[in-house]
Amino acid sequence: MNNSEIPPATSSSQGHVLRLLYLRLMFRSRLKTGKPPRKTGLLAGTSMSLLLFSMLGVTAFAFSHLEFTGFTASLHGLTFVMVGITLASSSGSMLFNKDEADVLLHRPVHPRALLSAKVRVLAQVSIAMAVALNLCGFIVGSRAKLGGLLFIPVHLLSVSLEVIFCASFVALAYNLCLRWFGREKLENVMTTVQMVVAVGAMLAGQIVPRIIGQLDHSAFASPPVWLAVLPPVWFAALDAVLTGKNFSPSFLALAALGTCATVFTAWLGVIWMASTYEQGLVTLNEAGAGAVKSGAKRGRHVTALLNLPLVRLWLRDPVERAACRLTIVGMTRSRGVKLRVYPMLAQFMVMPLVFLGGGLRSSHIFSTIGPFAMAFAGSFIAVLPALLLDILRLSEDWHAADLFRQAPLPRPAALFHGTRKTIILLVCLPGMIVIAVAGFFLLKERSLLLLLLPGIIMIPALSLLPGLGELFLPFSQEPDVQIHKPRGCFMMMATMAICASIAGLSGWAWISNWFAWMLIGESLLVAIFVIVCNKKINDSNTNLRIEE
Repeated sequence: MNNSEIPPATSSSQGHVLRLLYLRLMFRSRLKTGKPPRKTGLLAGTSMSLLLFSMLGVTAFAFSHLEFTGFTASLHGLTFVMVGITLASSSGSMLFNKDEADVLLHRPVHPRALLSAKVRVLAQVSIAMAVALNLCGFIVGSRAKLGGLLFIPVHLLSVSLEVIFCASFVALAYNLCLRWFGREKLENVMTTVQMVVAVGAMLAGQIVPRIIGQLDHSAFASPPVWLAVLPPVWFAALDAVLTGKNFSPSFLALAALGTCATVFTAWLGVIWMASTYEQGLVTLNEAGAGAVKSGAKRGRHVTALLNLPLVRLWLRDPVERAACRLTIVGMTRSRGVKLRVYPMLAQFMVMPLVFLGGGLRSSHIFSTIGPFAMAFAGSFIAVLPALLLDILRLSEDWHAADLFRQAPLPRPAALFHGTRKTIILLVCLPGMIVIAVAGFFLLKERSLLLLLLPGIIMIPALSLLPGLGELFLPFSQEPDVQIHKPRGCFMMMATMAICASIAGLSGWAWISNWFAWMLIGESLLVAIFVIVCNKKINDSNTNLRIEE
């Protein structure tokens, strides 16, 4: 067929192709250069996430004692948290992907179609995860005393609208940053946006169930005005209206607010700001995916930090000191590293504060739950090194790690130990101080601060886990390499299991007056584990030729 006989692409067909390509690009798994490619299906790439979301959705049974509006608001609050975290972690790389040329090539694509395709892909993936998260909620809500069978399609509609609102709001936030800030500030502002979205979603998800749970049924007959600022309440009101549970003017207004806010945000973020997105995409591509800013002043600060007596004692090996400097530079200057590290770090730092300020200290059950909450807050900080070290393997500038493969390092494990000690110094130590200060002012029984000790003792042991098995080289792998590796999911599940185990054992020992003996036993076990792991890590890397 001649070129003249080829029908022109319509906007709908172009959008369909773009969505399909971006969906494949989002889940594509690629190995390092020089190795055969490996294809990963969409089902294989998302099954683990869907399983984890459905397991988390079991918490819906804890909301079953609430009346209908409280139940649906709690479900939407949980959905708002998880969707917000998912979008915060994936929206930056999706909206501003360094592999844009793999999709566009030389083809002229309207910026509105491009942005619309990306937002729709984000929304589709997030809706699938939100449905998995609400599976138990559908079962509980379909009971006669709550919403009946009508609740299932109604809640599915409201959850879909909630996800579309979140995805459109993230796109709008990025586009506003592109319009208001220049090229030099844009990368830091994008990182800040992701952190704000992640922290805001988590706080909203924690606040809504507590507020709703404290309001009785009569309070919903005339809801207070301040409830209108909480998006989960909008979509809970939509559930109540569509199922016929509440037709009051206040609920009709809240339901209309949620629907209009979704439509208006989608129009602003996808259609009205499309030209801004086009210009910003060009700007970011000119800057490069791994663009960094000059940091002479920050370099002086890093040198001053490394010259502190205690830090010099902590990092005596010159290779460890160099790895520490490299880690600080990567976490403060590389946009790609910051977009992966800081949103996750913000989420994990907020959760312990939620445990302390969630209202338990004024509850009659605090004497029972308080020790477990405090121990869980400390253990949450203890698992951070294992998670962060796994992320710090990745960098857009991974080619620069070839220097490690050429340098004659007598002890390659020093690179791992230097990075590990940096995370402990710059993340765990400040995190424990923040929790201790918050606990000092929030706790009635300040002796509960001793429950931070089990988490502190576990930090050296847990931080060694990423060094076992695969050789650790900081910033040596391209980000797409580990998208579908089971290592990340396994590390997350293992650290969460360890975190819960530490908290449970510590709380039980505190209540049973065995806490001192538990600390002694834990210290001995951790000392043995650290000695064995250090020997294994150092021996496995001694005189080892580092290869890809």
